[in-house]
Amino acid sequence: MENQRYLPLVIEYTQEMIFLFDKDGRILEANKSAEKELGYEPDELYGEGILTIFPAISECKKEEGMAFFTKEELLNTSAYRKNKTCFAVDLRMTILDAKKGLYLITAINVAERDSAIKGLDRAKDESEQVVRIRNEFVSNVTHELRTPLNGILGHAKNLLEQEERSEQRKTLEWIIHCCEDMKQVINNILDFSDLESGRYALQEKKFKIKDTIDRVAAAYMEKINEKGLQLKLMIDDSVPKCVIGDEQKLAQVLKNLLSNAVKFTLEGEIIVKVIQTLQLKDSVELFFLVIDSGIGIKEADKDKIFQSFSQADGSSTRKYGGTGLGLTICKELVELMQGTIHVESEEGKGSTFSFSVLLKLPSRQQENEKKEADWQVLKRAEEHIYSYYTPENQKELREELDKILLCIDMENWEKAEQFAIEIKELVQGKSEAIRRAAFRMEMAVRKANEEKVMTAYQQIEECLEKEKGGI
Repeated sequence: MENQRYLPLVIEYTQEMIFLFDKDGRILEANKSAEKELGYEPDELYGEGILTIFPAISECKKEEGMAFFTKEELLNTSAYRKNKTCFAVDLRMTILDAKKGLYLITAINVAERDSAIKGLDRAKDESEQVVRIRNEFVSNVTHELRTPLNGILGHAKNLLEQEERSEQRKTLEWIIHCCEDMKQVINNILDFSDLESGRYALQEKKFKIKDTIDRVAAAYMEKINEKGLQLKLMIDDSVPKCVIGDEQKLAQVLKNLLSNAVKFTLEGEIIVKVIQTLQLKDSVELFFLVIDSGIGIKEADKDKIFQSFSQADGSSTRKYGGTGLGLTICKELVELMQGTIHVESEEGKGSTFSFSVLLKLPSRQQENEKKEADWQVLKRAEEHIYSYYTPENQKELREELDKILLCIDMENWEKAEQFAIEIKELVQGKSEAIRRAAFRMEMAVRKANEEKVMTAYQQIEECLEKEKGGI
């Protein structure tokens, strides 16, 4: 009870403005904060009309001579100073004694807060604009780099098929290896830019976990064999054969982790393992592990490896190469698939990277449809393998050629490149002349050279006309 004598002092000096007024709107009392904020001398507010200070509350007034308002009100409004300037306030009106007609207003100056919020909004807009401009620049530059790089890669592979001398083959293999590394760097930068800007979205379809892991492993078998490492693939029996999810993004995570394992392991083995950790009604959580016996990571560096443009040790970039984006991309992709990623490691004793993803389970009807679709795909594949000169093959080839012309008319060179690659695959069993023409078309498309594309197109057409007699 003794502390109650300090309450008037608290009210008097609090930062909030406090006003006591009657049913006619005359101010009976006001604290020092109110006088200071509004520019009034001590006791000068006594008898002043509350509507002079807060004109917006007139909407709450029912009738002159009656209760000033009939319920508590919360308002975001303006307070007017003695000199008629105003500022934003958050205001609360309270009924103290309805019978006696006594009312209370507490208000606080929020001008600085509102100004700070507007400043933050402006800063956010400017930041988003900077990120947008930067991402557009990165996207344009990486696409421009891909064109000459793909050209070098394509020519080198073509020469390698024809070259028999060992020294020249080694040089070409070295060029191809460097191009592939460069391509991976470009892809990582572009992927990071897309993830940061929120352009990445899951493309879900049905796929087999084993096939995905086998394809990822096959891409690194040459490097694994060169280093004399052992690779073990272990899929637990609990893992469903088929799931629905974004196979490409899952494969990208596995590729990044397996690539690092191969890069940082000088001897020993690498294990890729997957188990099921949770099954719901229509989905399943799978847990992947990539275990290596490589150089390991220092305890102090574990928190760095998932950060952008960072590697555990700065010297690693110089010795092993890379942008330091691979694990950042892995983290973003795993979280996109509703999972988490972790690392356990000890310097000199290898590392274990583990991550989980949530995937959907196919229904029984989808299973039956997939079996039928697989059979049709296999049937068509066999027709292509054994019947390169069938009318069906010629028709498909001509359709792809028409698509290339349409893409060029629309100046969509990136899509045209996809069709050019498909054409190159379609003519693998044909004569050397048509294969060379298809290769020249692919190179011309990559360079966006319309004249050379049309020349190659005519050459392929001529080859197809000559081969009609052999059908």
